[in-house]
Amino acid sequence: MVSRYVFIISLLLLSCGRTETDPENDVIAVAADVMDALIDSANPDRADNQADAAFVGFQDGLTSETRLLIFLPALTNLYQESVVLSSIADIRLELYADGVAVNPDNIRLFFIGLPWTPYVSWHSRFNLSDDYDWQQPGGDLLNLDYATPDIEDVAGTSLKMLSFDVTEQVIASIIDKQTIYGFALIIQQSDLNRKQSILIRTTNGSDSYDPRAVLSYSQEDILQP
Repeated sequence: MVSRYVFIISLLLLSCGRTETDPENDVIAVAADVMDALIDSANPDRADNQADAAFVGFQDGLTSETRLLIFLPALTNLYQESVVLSSIADIRLELYADGVAVNPDNIRLFFIGLPWTPYVSWHSRFNLSDDYDWQQPGGDLLNLDYATPDIEDVAGTSLKMLSFDVTEQVIASIIDKQTIYGFALIIQQSDLNRKQSILIRTTNGSDSYDPRAVLSYSQEDILQP
């Protein structure tokens, strides 16, 4: 078994876009290696992983629904035996939106329980081949509490940052031996929403506002022998 210290440092160096250290509290890693795809109930057999931004929610008179699926490979490293659960201080998924007219309580992040590919669709995890259907159209979701976002302005832009705290759900999934294979961003229809959809930046954009995860680890626990 790899030592606790070596594993965590390997995770930070190999799985994340950059690292930085807070000398008083945590080691912080930003996981920017992301796969995302838009799935659409109106086009249930079509994969869409090319758009610069994704309209998530309900459109066309609320007759169809779109969901954004997001996967960060670094997250699955947390399921290795050498990870010390007490060292996981905070895990947040950050998404960037072109404005928000949806009540934050109706912007919901769920957890995907089966592996999927860039050729995912509403019906299939890999629509180029048979026998990869979701058990539940729109994605098979784990029985974990969904997360809702904190919303902040992005200085110098019209963008909003949506920050989802997923720490408790990830730790619960590790304890229960259920691997999270990504996230599904879903809009809950509600009269409290001025709109029933939100425009989210994807990994296909040319700027620095891609989806990412920020993982923080307790130095005290990491450095235990």
